[in-house]
Amino acid sequence: MVILTGDFNAKHSEWYEEDTTDTHGIAIHQLFASHALSQRVHQPTNITSRTKHCIDLVALNQPNLVISNEVSPSIHQNCSHQINNVKIDLKCPIPPPFKRHVWHFQRANSANLQESIRQFDWYR
Repeated sequence: MVILTGDFNAKHSEWYEEDTTDTHGIAIHQLFASHALSQRVHQPTNITSRTKHCIDLVALNQPNLVISNEVSPSIHQNCSHQINNVKIDLKCPIPPPFKRHVWHFQRANSANLQESIRQFDWYR
């Protein structure tokens, strides 16, 4: 699982419709797309008396594991950045038992293996 989060200082109207897309937003949006990352924050995370922008992002490659994503007010009165509160379900069930082949390479007849490789018709 890959999770990228932080203050990206980039704006894209796909993340928050009231933002104007900038060059950093285009580059990060393309980066996320090329690595199959889904950006999950879609509301303002940087709020001042004059502006609201979504620049504090959370992107991950398994968005189905996100239980909730909420933006909470900053706990410091002079900080314009809000808090991304992302809850992720990380319960990974243990896979069921199954039979496995165990290869003992030290017991292998390496001369026979090399002869088989040499005799194989690799061109066909």
